[in-house]
Order: sequence, then C-alpha cells, then structure tokens
Amino acid sequence: MNKSFIITIGWFLLFGLSTAAMAGERLPIPSGVYYHRFASAVGGAEALWVNPAALGDIPGVNFQLMADYGDGDFGQDWGVALAGDNIGVGFRRLDNFEGGRLDEYVFAVGKSIGLDYHWGGSYRYISRAPGFYNKKHFWNVSLLLRRASGFSYAMVFSNLNRSRVDGRETDIEQLYSISYFPRRIPLVLSLDVNLSTGQNLSEAIYRYGLEISPVGGLRIYGQITSESDYQLGLRINLGRYFIGSQGISDSGGNSGRTAFYAGLTTAQQASLIPIGRNGRRSR
Repeated sequence: MNKSFIITIGWFLLFGLSTAAMAGERLPIPSGVYYHRFASAVGGAEALWVNPAALGDIPGVNFQLMADYGDGDFGQDWGVALAGDNIGVGFRRLDNFEGGRLDEYVFAVGKSIGLDYHWGGSYRYISRAPGFYNKKHFWNVSLLLRRASGFSYAMVFSNLNRSRVDGRETDIEQLYSISYFPRRIPLVLSLDVNLSTGQNLSEAIYRYGLEISPVGGLRIYGQITSESDYQLGLRINLGRYFIGSQGISDSGGNSGRTAFYAGLTTAQQASLIPIGRNGRRSR
C-alpha cells in the first residue's frame, strides 16, 4: 500500500469526522435526467455527477444524451455528458422544477494515484432556477479504491462550500459506497449510504443495488432504498454505441420519472452485436 494512498485515505477520514459536527440547513442537489449509479461501481460518463474520481479509471471518450419521461411528457427535461482523458463536462435542463426552469453545468476531473486508487473533484453551478437554488454552486471531492479481491470502495463529499439559504450555511452531503464484483459471475452487488453532516447513521438513506449481465452487451440494474423507493433499468451495447433507461418508483408503486439515454464510446465494450477487429460488425 503506497504512501500517497495512506495520506489520501487519512485526509478523507479526518475530513469526514471533522464535518460531522457541522449542522445547518440541508440543500439536496435536485434530481432529474442525471440517473443514479453506485459511486463505487460507476463506469461511464455518469461518473462526472456520481463520483468524479472514477474519471481517472474510465478508458476512452464517452458521450451520452439523456431525456426524461414523466407526467406524460418526454424530452422537456434533458441533459448531455462528455467524459475522457480524466475530465468530464455536463449540462442539464429541467423544464419544470418547482414551477420554473433549472439549468445546471457540471465540470469534473479524476486522477489515478496508483493502480487501484483514484481521487477526483467537481464543480456544479446552477445558472438558473427558481427560489434559493438560483445561482447556487457546489464544490465536491471524492475517492475511489478498486481492489483485486473484487471489492470497490468510494467516498464522496458534496457542497463543501456550504451554500447559504436565508443566510444560514447548508450541510455538507456525505456518500459512502461499497461494491462487490464476484469472480466468474457477471453481477455486481452495491451499497450506498447517504447522509448530511446534520444527521447520524440512523437517519441515513441506505440504497441497495444489483447489476447483472446475463449476456455480453446487456446490463440490468435494480435498486431499492431504506425508504422503499426503487429503480429498475437496463443498458444495451451495440458496438461502440449504447442505449438505456432507468425508471424510479415509490413504495406505493407510483412511477415518478424514467431517464432514457443514448451515446457512444471509443473504448472497447462487450456488445450484443459481434464486432470484428476492424471495429465493424462481424458477419
């Protein structure tokens, strides 16, 4: 275990403990278009809003376009994301957020500090929104550790600048994540624990997830939270292209929204379409 990793882990743990005493208003980042992935298992352009540290471990260039379906409307809420060479940029527009339009920009960077260790940071700026979200910005840092044993760990601290609401500082958001990739079995088991600095573990939201790949190029996602909300989704790889969706429902089975996305990657990926050495479809 190298010295830089020990120093980095120590810094993150000390930071987490030191922020535990801070308490203020909670200002959650709005949901919509940007779908959820587990911080310790994320592996695409979505890393720029989930866990920027993963950008240091993602090969090639990844691009995707997203749109939400909800309340009978499709595409009024949309976003784009681009990631490659350890950096990522994204934008999303929520057409009807609390009675108004929300525009948000995300800039992220991730870097490896060893074969298995990665750190990252991001800046999120809401340029337009109704109420106290207008002109808000968020500084975030994260860490990702992937082990040869099949375990992956992540920590993400968001809203480090503690944006103010009515003159009062808001809480720092903390996310702790662990995933297990069993050898020889195409599935991933994950757990996210999310809480603010004004909460203890009994008040945290626990999210449990399963990702399975029954055939190469097809991934199926399932998640459930301690509040009994759940998400189901899938991704289909078609050569260097991909499409997917992820829907959210509450404990009563009421559907909230569904994020649809499509994109491309320059990296090799398992595909439902056989690909030859020249990158073209095999016959």
